Amino acid sequence: MAGVPIPVSEIDTNTFRVRPSGRKDGDLRVLFVHGGGASDSRDTRQSPFALYLSARFENFAMRCVRHTSDFEHSISEHAEEIESFHPDVVVGRSQGGPTILELVHRGLWRGPSVLCCPAIVPGVDDHLMALPADVPFLVVTGAVDEQVPLDRVTDFVKANAPRLQGGLRLCVVNDRHGLRSLCDDERPATVLDAMAPPIETRREVPSEAVTLYDLVRSCWDLRLRCQQPYRHEARIGASAAPAATDPPPPHGADERGVERKTTVAPLSRRAWRGLRRLWRLQRTV
Repeated sequence: MAGVPIPVSEIDTNTFRVRPSGRKDGDLRVLFVHGGGASDSRDTRQSPFALYLSARFENFAMRCVRHTSDFEHSISEHAEEIESFHPDVVVGRSQGGPTILELVHRGLWRGPSVLCCPAIVPGVDDHLMALPADVPFLVVTGAVDEQVPLDRVTDFVKANAPRLQGGLRLCVVNDRHGLRSLCDDERPATVLDAMAPPIETRREVPSEAVTLYDLVRSCWDLRLRCQQPYRHEARIGASAAPAATDPPPPHGADERGVERKTTVAPLSRRAWRGLRRLWRLQRTV
């Protein structure tokens, strides 16, 4: 993004490889929400995160969204995928982070979420900054992220930590915005900082090294630590998001089923799209 100084680092796109190893996990259903920059000529199913997650989880899904500058279209597509696939955990990278947060904000998803280098933008995503206390979130970012400043992500987590307590985790790894190191099981990402308790790994490696697989499993385990009771059966198809002071809607309630697909954020739709397009002109995700 323009105006953001690029951190000094020797890490580049060739430092880490996509090397999934180990048996496929058949327990969890994992949905991946890819970042921006998708186009008719770019197959996001061949992106590092998509290749890695599909190799590590037997039940994997993703929705390839072309022209992600149409944010409303992206929200609609992923809401449909959630309703049809019924994931246990949703993983988002870059713009996929705000997409998940918007789905949570509208009540279209209320389950464990892994936000990888979430491309949150001040002034655009302000209405997404308060996370619900009954949903587990694991946020991972690169210490030398050249797109999203580290302080922006850590401030986001710190603002929610008192309310979510054990249901929120932050993991900072030695990598850039791409976070390709998380997809390398043979050379796991080096953890520089993390909120306690330590992230559990399922490999014979030092505890200060993690993979995307470890993060997904750890996020799933966080459902037992939420400040408010987490209800897995209510994670899909809720009505429009309630106010922060209201209790979550009962499972199956959808009194505003028509409204929830057309309700937009506090910004007008035209203003929302304009800001998103302006942002993308300044950077390549």
